[in-house]
Amino acid sequence: MSSVPYGKVPGKEFPTGDSPFQTTRLGVLTRVDELHMKADVRIIGGDERFELDLTQPLAGPRSFLGGIPEVNSIVILGYRRRSKQLYDAVILGYVTVGNLLGLKFDPFAPAGPGEVDAEDAIDFKKFFGPTVRFKRVKGRQGDILGMSSSGAEMVLSKDIRFVNRAGDSFELRDVDRTLVQQSLHQVISDSASYTYSGAIRRGGMNLPLSIFQKDKNGNPTKTLKDEAARYFGRNELQFAGTTGATFSNADGITLDRVNDDNEFPPTTYSNGRQVFFASEAAATDFENALDGGTLRAFTERRIEIRHDTDLRQEVLDEIDGFSMDRPRAYIEQVFGTVVGNDQFSSQGQRQYARVLKPKLFEDFDQTTAPSGFRMEECLRPPSTSVDEALTMAGGYLFRLNPPRSASRNSFAMFSCVSLRALRR
Repeated sequence: MSSVPYGKVPGKEFPTGDSPFQTTRLGVLTRVDELHMKADVRIIGGDERFELDLTQPLAGPRSFLGGIPEVNSIVILGYRRRSKQLYDAVILGYVTVGNLLGLKFDPFAPAGPGEVDAEDAIDFKKFFGPTVRFKRVKGRQGDILGMSSSGAEMVLSKDIRFVNRAGDSFELRDVDRTLVQQSLHQVISDSASYTYSGAIRRGGMNLPLSIFQKDKNGNPTKTLKDEAARYFGRNELQFAGTTGATFSNADGITLDRVNDDNEFPPTTYSNGRQVFFASEAAATDFENALDGGTLRAFTERRIEIRHDTDLRQEVLDEIDGFSMDRPRAYIEQVFGTVVGNDQFSSQGQRQYARVLKPKLFEDFDQTTAPSGFRMEECLRPPSTSVDEALTMAGGYLFRLNPPRSASRNSFAMFSCVSLRALRR
């Protein structure tokens, strides 16, 4: 039996000296390629390596567990031998830094902001580096923590807690066996129902400005781009809705109600999506008025039940950012201020995003039989001195539509209670 030690090459001694290929090294990520999952690394006390693979805990043909590191992350490098004189650097792992600074979220900089002149700030940042904030969530032994540079966090301790950058959270609390959900808006969709709860917002009639042609000044017009301009949804919008109430005509010109910034000024989110908030002030940009701290948005809890399903998820404005031509709700129930939510029928488009009131009689002195129970738009300033949204608006709505009826306006059962009725 050979007495050669395990790991030794016969006839050669183990290499000696400070060769970089004998041990691990530390490096700093200088560039991250998020598409190809590659990174450039500056080796501390050495040269640079380019296009290194970003290693992950798990990465298979169709499975993945990991993340994309940030620039300036500290990595542990090892080396694998490809030939006699050629070694490849391999990222073995990542080193946590700024642990105590991260718990306090304190900034770290080569100098205080008041110590650097404005004209020298660019050169100072280039030679000495930028101001850095480290972030850490305090954990205990055995806890699993996760956080993104954008602000979302995950903690697996005896509890389970997920928090986004805005502070909306989902928590399974161990101590009292409680599920806690906190957010400004809540949307639930399944094959039978659509449930929305929160501030009333309507975005179904707000289409992205990028799909419209522009005038000579570069402003979007009401005319949709065609296929030659790389927009392929024009035909769908010509058929969305009912006859006489499609989103656009054969020439690609949309309804006046689409992107109506005057009566329904939108709030624009960071992803470009635009929605209108129904609030105490009509035709007001809720986002700008909110800075004053006085304007309040109306709220609702809306439940829409479908009569049947094809076992496919519907495309919904609150989830996907836009809606397809949805079938009429079989059962519709609303708690809170009643605001139009049908964007596809002719009547629905005229009342969409408008505060509605129930109407049975034309006036209080009417002696003849009523013409029918219906919903009408509330009169609101400046067209009138009385804001009916605060006196006449529906506060509860229950509507059951015949599932096989050709008309979207017919009903089998219709009940609505207004604020005026509640005051009596």
